[in-house]
Amino acid sequence: MAKQLKKGEKVEWNTSQGETTGTVKRKLTTPIKIKGHKATASKSKPEYLVESSKSGDKAAHKVRSVEKDSKIKRCEEKLMRLRMLSVSNLHH
Repeated sequence: MAKQLKKGEKVEWNTSQGETTGTVKRKLTTPIKIKGHKATASKSKPEYLVESSKSGDKAAHKVRSVEKDSKIKRCEEKLMRLRMLSVSNLHH
């Protein structure tokens, strides 16, 4: 199943300059031109419009190339473990 990212989520992706972080602006399901580059997004192959937190530039990226920001992902995983421990402790 393809990952679903939401508007406002912090994400990261690789560029020729290295790893970059930013924010999802929206999910693209139709072709669009951004700074002269054509993004070939469609309903069956969506892309994400992201904004770089470093430069403020916007770009379209395929679903497979954008990941939830690893710092946020680690925090969510830690929170999930804490919740599981709390639930486990309630049953003892």
